[in-house]
Amino acid sequence: MSLDNLHHLEGVLLPPGTFRVYLYDDHTKPLKADQVKLASGTIQIGDSEDAPKIPLGPGKKKETMEASLGADVKFPVAITLLLHLPGMAPDAKPELFNFTFSKFTDENGPGTSAPMGSMPGMK
Repeated sequence: MSLDNLHHLEGVLLPPGTFRVYLYDDHTKPLKADQVKLASGTIQIGDSEDAPKIPLGPGKKKETMEASLGADVKFPVAITLLLHLPGMAPDAKPELFNFTFSKFTDENGPGTSAPMGSMPGMK
């Protein structure tokens, strides 16, 4: 949940090294594509201020944004997301979110959770 209490998000790490962010409203319904386009952000590997910033771009799914970490991901990997959400002032400081992955996310594997937007009743 974001600090504005209006947005939810979910981060996944997919092979070969794609970080995907799913964006939702305060009712956990996927944001419409025009709202996602109002979001912007970067990711960093680790939490060092010196770590290179990788920009997020439009995702393969309309409610997502993505960035490529490259194919040489070493686990565990910590990802810091700095995100401007729709409705934030242009000069507002981006909101910070931290993710730690011990392996790639298997969105379709047994015993794993699916992104909120694909769960029954969440469309």
